[in-house]
Amino acid sequence: MNPIDHLSIDLHAAYSPMTFSNSTETGTEYAFAPAIHGELFSGQHSTPYAAVGLQYVHASIGNA
Repeated sequence: MNPIDHLSIDLHAAYSPMTFSNSTETGTEYAFAPAIHGELFSGQHSTPYAAVGLQYVHASIGNA
């Protein structure tokens, strides 16, 4: 999403089921990572950029 020139907002999300080869336990993992990109050149497909973001990950295994 590009609200203004030279600025982009991204949101990455992930879900991953986990299994362990030495156990019968299973689990799940969720991750979210929003970021703001400042782009050097506007309107081009390949441009240098800098990004600032934050990552949140939650993992649960078994009944814990």
